[in-house]
Amino acid sequence: MPSNSAAWLMGEKERPLEVKNAPYTLPGDNEILIKNSAMAINPADWAMQALAVWPLEYPSIIGADIAGEVVELGDGVTRFKKGERVLAFALGAVNKSNSQSAFQEYTIIQQQLASVIPDFLAFERAAVLPLCVATAAAGLYQEDYLRLEHPTANHSPNGKTILVWGGSSSVGSNAIQLAVASGYEVVTTASSKNSEYVKKLGASQVFDYREATVVDDINSALEGKQFAGVFDAINTDGAIDKCVEIASRRQGKKFVATVRSPPEKLPSGVSAKFIFSYSIKDNEISKLLYADYLPKALAEGRFVAAPDALVVGKGLENVQIGIDMMNGMSARKLVHLFMAPSTGAHLIARTLRDLGVAVVFGIVGIPVVEIAEEAIDLGIKFVGFRNEQTAGYAASVYGYLTGRPGVCLVVGGPGVLHAIPGISNSSVNAFPLLLLAGSSEAHLASKGAFQELDAVSFLTPHTKSAYRPATLDAISDAIHNAYRSAYYGRPGPSFVDLPANIIQGVESSSSTRGRAGLVPSPPRPSAEETALFRVAQLLKTAKSPLIVIGKGAAYARASESIGSLVTQSQIPFLPTPMGKGIIPDSHPLNTASARSTALREADIVLLLGARLNWILHFGAPPKWNPSAKFIQIDISADELGKNAADPALAIHGDIATVIPQLQAHLSTWSYKPESSPYTSRLLAAKEKNLAIAAKKAADPGLPMTHSSALSAIERTLHSISPPDDGRIVYVSEGANTMDISRSISPVSHPRLRLDAGTHATMGVGMGYAIAAHIAYNGIGAVPGEAAINVSESVGKPGRKKIVCLEGDSAFGFSAMEVETMARYGMDILIFVINNGGVYHGDADDEGRWKDLQDATLGSGDPSKGEKGLRSTSLSFGTRYEDLATMVGGLGLVARTPEEVEEATRKGWECGKVCVVNVIVGKGEGGKLEFGWQASSQPKGSGVDGKNGSGRNGDGMREKGKGGRGSKL
Repeated sequence: MPSNSAAWLMGEKERPLEVKNAPYTLPGDNEILIKNSAMAINPADWAMQALAVWPLEYPSIIGADIAGEVVELGDGVTRFKKGERVLAFALGAVNKSNSQSAFQEYTIIQQQLASVIPDFLAFERAAVLPLCVATAAAGLYQEDYLRLEHPTANHSPNGKTILVWGGSSSVGSNAIQLAVASGYEVVTTASSKNSEYVKKLGASQVFDYREATVVDDINSALEGKQFAGVFDAINTDGAIDKCVEIASRRQGKKFVATVRSPPEKLPSGVSAKFIFSYSIKDNEISKLLYADYLPKALAEGRFVAAPDALVVGKGLENVQIGIDMMNGMSARKLVHLFMAPSTGAHLIARTLRDLGVAVVFGIVGIPVVEIAEEAIDLGIKFVGFRNEQTAGYAASVYGYLTGRPGVCLVVGGPGVLHAIPGISNSSVNAFPLLLLAGSSEAHLASKGAFQELDAVSFLTPHTKSAYRPATLDAISDAIHNAYRSAYYGRPGPSFVDLPANIIQGVESSSSTRGRAGLVPSPPRPSAEETALFRVAQLLKTAKSPLIVIGKGAAYARASESIGSLVTQSQIPFLPTPMGKGIIPDSHPLNTASARSTALREADIVLLLGARLNWILHFGAPPKWNPSAKFIQIDISADELGKNAADPALAIHGDIATVIPQLQAHLSTWSYKPESSPYTSRLLAAKEKNLAIAAKKAADPGLPMTHSSALSAIERTLHSISPPDDGRIVYVSEGANTMDISRSISPVSHPRLRLDAGTHATMGVGMGYAIAAHIAYNGIGAVPGEAAINVSESVGKPGRKKIVCLEGDSAFGFSAMEVETMARYGMDILIFVINNGGVYHGDADDEGRWKDLQDATLGSGDPSKGEKGLRSTSLSFGTRYEDLATMVGGLGLVARTPEEVEEATRKGWECGKVCVVNVIVGKGEGGKLEFGWQASSQPKGSGVDGKNGSGRNGDGMREKGKGGRGSKL
């Protein structure tokens, strides 16, 4: 538990305040705990010490104005979250509770007396507000005071006028602003030097209170106005008397709200009352002020922190200096900064918080554990994995799903090496990723330090940017720049190396913090009109056009514009595996089931967020029509003109921006699919292939095949949640499992299918599933409510079920992350398609497999001539379901389609992580080859001539075995 210290008032009228330890108190119901960064000093603080005007129990902590960060939440708190920047009104004196007073490191605050403040508002400026704005609101709005109309965002003049005496004081500055926001004209008093200041706050007329004729002058100015009363904001001799006199001579409300005790005798018809600011804690005014009005008004600039802050010291030891300076100053308020020097770890975490980072993925160790703990204290979720590789995969795909860089935190040396797969995954798939890693102390470089690795040199060739801040002052800029680099242009990985001396260092009093705040969304470049005209004319000449939609279009949030283009143009389209759902798979122009025919016959091809790499056979024959022309639209100029593409037909720009431009050039033109031989052949191929797939899915044999097992899963899932609802996110990996599930699992919305991707990486499944759960559902989210992390609506509102379709080999790469899912309460449903091998197993019964094992171990019967287990073999009948059981989840086994359906329903409903071990046949062995690289691949090997999936990617299959094909 953190330590706390305070500036104590040790006895009546004793000085100076004594700095010593204070209890660190956790918040109770409807309370928050704030780590103070700035505190303001009020005349009341001076009076409590010098005059003992308030009954205190000594030793005592005083002070009412603070600004800082929320670090703990009590039960019932709904308005705040950890890490938020707030101002707050401390009630220690009135509640006789030292834990609720200001002059200490940590203060307990009732949640109705605090407001969130915008990032641009410095703590020292925010700290001037709490007591004075509460006093202003108490006098203006409470029933037994002036009872003004309440402030609004779009106020209009109500024809009433109020006098604020002492407009340049702390209370007066806020009373003017609130009254104006309530629709009132404000007449005020101030010295001539502060006249412009109060006018900027909204006062219509200003009178110098030192003028002998001030009362007559104000009365003359108020003639003919509907008078709403007087607010006396200054505690000086003579002010209250002048306010009472003015009220007595006015028609309308003859009431004076005053910060000074009113005279015992008042003129007939005049009433006056001392403003007790603390009273708002017990009525609706606290909610009106701190919850309903101030947060938005401050963020939108409609209300300013006034008066100006005058910083008079740093550290609790110097609070006494500020109290001694109280001398009735105006247009300024004394503020003290609590400068508990920030560590590098805190600066790193705060920079992430200011960037809007909501979750960090990773594994902690020395010294990065300090960063993770600071991040948690600031309200950032930290998700701890069992392996850096999976954490990197999770962070990268989280960036893809949310549209902003995912953040991964690892230790130096081996931690960085283990995170390299995540870097590669980010780079190849164009997912935005920020990797932060610890490292050994900078001064120990080349000495064989703990986990020493020159990670910046190592990763520079593989990242968009790599930085190592040399000082604490450079931390914020380094992280900010790396984040922006990962985010802008073609997304990808960036890296920041954080030496231990930086993480554990303490900033000096002269430190500067660098930039802070959110990075704006990246620019969305449009296309040149001449290029658009050229490609539009070319499309209009097409006899067999095709639109290929890749995951880049899903990342660009271009589903609406692409859907409009397809509807208008009537051009058939082909989605890549993670491009599925940008347009619903059920769309009649979807050619996924006739992929080979579409590629072989297309003459003009429009590529949207897809690249001519191995997934699309490089755009080359024999898979593609040798005469095909490719029109690329890509955010990355480096991608234009690659392989079979013609750079003269390429368009550099953002897909979501360029598509509407292209539509405008196409005007009313549309392709006529109903009269095209090309579309007739596509339909024929589609019908043939769907019939073959349906036959495989209906195979009644046991053990089940991949097709029959996956079909049983999908039938059940669709009966629970139809594809159009968009409530299922599919994560799929593994040779046959990933390949077959693509066509069996239709999706109707973007970013609801995640698989091995461009690098064809096995082992991504568990990390992807965890990231998807957090992106769509959050951590600890209320059932039925979705998270707010995804930047575009996907399907019906509400939580999404994450469903993993895993080959047994692929599952093994990161199976221990089932424990991570259980630890964070994730109800992820995992199907392990268990055939006992990579691609295929060695046996369909345990006895046969044991004979092969014995032969491998040299203990078999030589007369049987067994050669032993093959390189693709895994153990027979592995009980993968026990992984869920051991962490408190649900483990199930299914050997028949009926058992699969029952297990699917139980797994959906159980409310915790579930692993279903689906036992299927071993499959047939045969020659393995990378079909997409074999340009002479025989026609007809697989459905529609498509290739199967490989251990590390799409495309490897067993030649000649009639396995189900891949729709890449």
